[in-house]
Amino acid sequence: MGDIFVSEEKSKPKFKYFRIVDTDKKEPVVRTIKGKVQKYEKTITERVYFEPKDVFSFNLEDVTISVSVDDGGGFTQYHNYIWLWTQFIGGMSTLTYMAIRKYLFDYIDRQGTPEEFIAFPPLDEICKRIGVKDRNTLNGYLDVLEQYGFLYRFWTAIDMHDHQGKSNGSKDTGLVFIIRKKIPLLPDDLVEKLSDEDRKYHNKIKNLIGKSGIVISCEEEYKAHYKRHLKDLLEKGVFTLSNGKKKNTYVYIEDGQLVAKPKEEIHHEIKSEELKQEDIVFWKEVLDSLSKKISKPSFETWFGNTLAYRKDKNLIVLAPNQFACDWIDTRYKEILDELIQTEFEEKLNIIVDCLDKA
Repeated sequence: MGDIFVSEEKSKPKFKYFRIVDTDKKEPVVRTIKGKVQKYEKTITERVYFEPKDVFSFNLEDVTISVSVDDGGGFTQYHNYIWLWTQFIGGMSTLTYMAIRKYLFDYIDRQGTPEEFIAFPPLDEICKRIGVKDRNTLNGYLDVLEQYGFLYRFWTAIDMHDHQGKSNGSKDTGLVFIIRKKIPLLPDDLVEKLSDEDRKYHNKIKNLIGKSGIVISCEEEYKAHYKRHLKDLLEKGVFTLSNGKKKNTYVYIEDGQLVAKPKEEIHHEIKSEELKQEDIVFWKEVLDSLSKKISKPSFETWFGNTLAYRKDKNLIVLAPNQFACDWIDTRYKEILDELIQTEFEEKLNIIVDCLDKA
């Protein structure tokens, strides 16, 4: 595919996040297995790229009602209720889910609680933890977990450049897992397939939860609701089309080469040229300090493309879009205020605004 990507800093590769989706096109394939020629049609896929903010703000908790109560016996859903799901998603898929959760909590033990329920486990490590050698087998278990909303995957890649800074394609690098924190409540039609004892336990948990949330009556309705939940995410993605162009970009000629840049990057470049050098230096120092206080994914997602300048007793922080503006305003304003007072001995009123409005 004719992907067009331009890194903001050519010397510093940045992660791109994507999903692989099927198209309605097919191509003929011929292969030989044990001396026999086989012909079949293979579905052509394409990549859907996502902004980091859409990846790291996506969650699975709102898909359906979650089991989030103690059953009264000293155990939560991770010890008891998940085993009801095992009959439908399979024992190995259940073990895979628990292995990825264990990987995440091992990370938490080392690094502290993350702001998002996200894990970056190498597939070989998960294979080792569940006792399988074949990645294709593992991917089958992951497909099942994704089908029922236990987790969601984004593939990652980085732009590559040669020693002169010229683009040299991209390289796939791994996976990001968005993990559902709480176990979903079984749909009613699956509950009917449980044993009398398991059904009794399910009903006990359901009564403890109450009637809040979305009541799902059957497995197909569960899957349909999950797809509607994903639809909002996919609509934010940028499809890589066969002609190599992308939506939501400006395509133009720069130094004799075709360049495609998101509009947010254009706004960033225009505004940065208007700022005083002292404000640029001050904000860089603030960001250097902030990067040591929050997780790297959060820092890159919410502050990677910000600018700021001082005006009277105010610090105007410019976010690339309204979503990031609202997020910084509600989640990080107090952190910035305390950091600036403590480390820079300044008292500034922090105002968060959008680059395209400034």
